[in-house]
Amino acid sequence: MKDITPEVLKQKIADNQPYMLIDVREPWEYEQANIGGKNIPLVLFSQNLPQLMPLIYKEIVVYCQSGYRSKQAQKFLDQQGFTKVWNLRNGIKGYLSC
Repeated sequence: MKDITPEVLKQKIADNQPYMLIDVREPWEYEQANIGGKNIPLVLFSQNLPQLMPLIYKEIVVYCQSGYRSKQAQKFLDQQGFTKVWNLRNGIKGYLSC
């Protein structure tokens, strides 16, 4: 599985590179701090698969607080045939601290 560093993600954002950003944290965590990703909590991920299927060949970056839950989401998407899923290394903590 592939990771993306916070620095590389920040550069993608600055360069307006196409990708989908998905925050797999709970809604209350998302409200506390977010970086603009679509909030789909990990516990609801499989239920939201139909709405994610149009992204199967698009670049997706998943993140959570520290990288553990997003790694699970990445694995799930990989198993469903998604080909370009990146996990944000160290999660939003890493992103906000760099």
